[in-house]
Amino acid sequence: MRKILLFTALLSLTFLFACGDSKEDEAGEQTFEITDEEKVGQDEVVMYLNGEEVTGDKYNLAYLQTKVQLFQFEQDVSDQEVLKDLALDVLLEQELLHQEAAEKGIEVTEEDVEEELSLIKSESRETFDAFLDTYSFDEDSYKMMLSNAMLYDKYITEQFPNIEITDEEIEEAYEEIKSENEDVADLEEIEESLRGGLAKQKESEKMQELIESLKEEAEIETKI
Repeated sequence: MRKILLFTALLSLTFLFACGDSKEDEAGEQTFEITDEEKVGQDEVVMYLNGEEVTGDKYNLAYLQTKVQLFQFEQDVSDQEVLKDLALDVLLEQELLHQEAAEKGIEVTEEDVEEELSLIKSESRETFDAFLDTYSFDEDSYKMMLSNAMLYDKYITEQFPNIEITDEEIEEAYEEIKSENEDVADLEEIEESLRGGLAKQKESEKMQELIESLKEEAEIETKI
């Protein structure tokens, strides 16, 4: 369970939009919520990471993302201690990436985020507003999440620019899909899609390796 959220919270914007409305109870009311007791103070120090303070505003976002992600996968979100532990894992990984990116001079500016946010709104303002309303996001927290996702993408682009997918890997993946679904389209029709999916998988594996190595070297002190 603890690995299901490695960066998927960062990259779930499109997925969440595509999922439509959240679950409803018998009265037709939304069942997703974040209570005040689940949050910490915005300026409260929740973690020291390599000597740097990590504050509550970032934890609250990681907690919200974690709860939304589990909720969308129809998993139990009632145990706040479990959610807190998962959120701290997500927060740790996000902050490790931020520190690593800063060392390499990789950054996402406020202008970059505003430009991307404007594009998202222009493409589907109604869906964007519904997302904020359904999942207890405000625009500032959404921008923080968007910035994290953009930094992840930019780091991969700059640090892992030459992900190679061989024909053998394509054929192996195709045969595996075909063994589970005989009605799958011909390889020529889905080859590019397969190649892209395999590239994303390799990128994720490289990021996993990076984060694990950073964790081993990190000085971590959790305060909540």
